[in-house]
Amino acid sequence: MNTLRLLLTTLLLAIAIHAASGQPGTDKRTVSNRLYTVSIPADWIPFPPGAGDGITPDERTTRQEPRIRIFTIHWHSPLDGNTPTDGYDFVVQSFRREDGQDIPLSEMARLIKLNSQPSAEVKNVTQTPLEGKPGQERYLVEREGTVLSPAGSNMRQERIYYLIQTTGKTAHLMQIYVTESFCQQHPEAEQAIEEVMDSFKTPVPVPSSR
Repeated sequence: MNTLRLLLTTLLLAIAIHAASGQPGTDKRTVSNRLYTVSIPADWIPFPPGAGDGITPDERTTRQEPRIRIFTIHWHSPLDGNTPTDGYDFVVQSFRREDGQDIPLSEMARLIKLNSQPSAEVKNVTQTPLEGKPGQERYLVEREGTVLSPAGSNMRQERIYYLIQTTGKTAHLMQIYVTESFCQQHPEAEQAIEEVMDSFKTPVPVPSSR
């Protein structure tokens, strides 16, 4: 699973750099594709702008063995013009091994823990299990993360909410990133995040005939 671990590390770094602005609207939109259905605030937009509709996942396959097919959607709360600032960053990735082997939920949880270890860019990390639906695991990772800007770099307090779930041969990883300062300014943020996670549904896998 070294390839999957590397991919998660790369995604965590991307989320640390990209955060978006805006508070949640009361209206919802449904993102529904062949892999899952999830309800998000209606004012969130696909990211980066113009890259796709945010519903049909971007697909790619790793080159290393075991070859893994990865399906990704990425949304932000509204931007300030075209500039990501403080707010919600929402990513769902789904993973399937091309050799047909399972990706256990325990492996996904272990990878989250490994990728939450302190580093030069990330400090003071804590990971807390959260209550989820049957078949899911949820975690809150709180940390100090490095923010890059033209003026240099500085540290800020961040939260990453994770949901992991397997459906048949597919493993799903949802990540919602916010800063601590945003959560303090918007007390409704935790409830909005919980509502998004609660809305995540996958189709019941159909057993293969033999």
